[in-house]
Amino acid sequence: MVLSPLAGAGTSCPAPFNDSGSATFYDATGGFNACTLDIGNGLVAAINDAQWDGSARCGECLRVTGPEGTVLVRVTDRCVGCAEGDLDLSEPAFDAIADPVQGIVPISWERVECPVSGPVAYRFQGSNSFFYKIQVRDHRYGVASMAYRSGGSFVPMNRVSDNHFQASGVPNLSVAVVRITATTGESLIDTLGDPSQTGVIAGAAQFAPCDGVFVDGFESS
Repeated sequence: MVLSPLAGAGTSCPAPFNDSGSATFYDATGGFNACTLDIGNGLVAAINDAQWDGSARCGECLRVTGPEGTVLVRVTDRCVGCAEGDLDLSEPAFDAIADPVQGIVPISWERVECPVSGPVAYRFQGSNSFFYKIQVRDHRYGVASMAYRSGGSFVPMNRVSDNHFQASGVPNLSVAVVRITATTGESLIDTLGDPSQTGVIAGAAQFAPCDGVFVDGFESS
């Protein structure tokens, strides 16, 4: 099952991203994870190393189908020992698709829109007016890139392995303005303020649902 584009104006859908393999489970307690994200409702997954894509999968949502059901999970971790196509699920997520006694089960999965209810959010890490390190959270679709505004233009930032975007040599900008672009191609611009602040910062908007439907009728624009 993949996203099917519809005619008419609107945000394009991301390219299909799906696979099949095996699922195991682990104790995702909300402590350290490779994406440095909160685990929310506990329905989360660690994606295999081959499809980790330098933390680009962090925060994306996958619909996973197993022997006994289907569950929606958010990618919050990396499974270095998993083969391509495999997922390591949190215990509640595994329990939704199979009997935990089995330990390992065959699955198929596909990337889907995350069920967000508010704007995107941001968090600075160890930043100041000369150095930005920023994480995007609570996004409907994956974040493909980030840039910061300097003068009248935007300067691309580098994605780093702990699910942040980073820029050094910033020209003493005490108010951070960033542009993020989703895997759909849509961009949002947010003024985040003082880069040395801590805590989660609410953005002004959310990525729009794409101009398409899942072929099984899961959602529509």
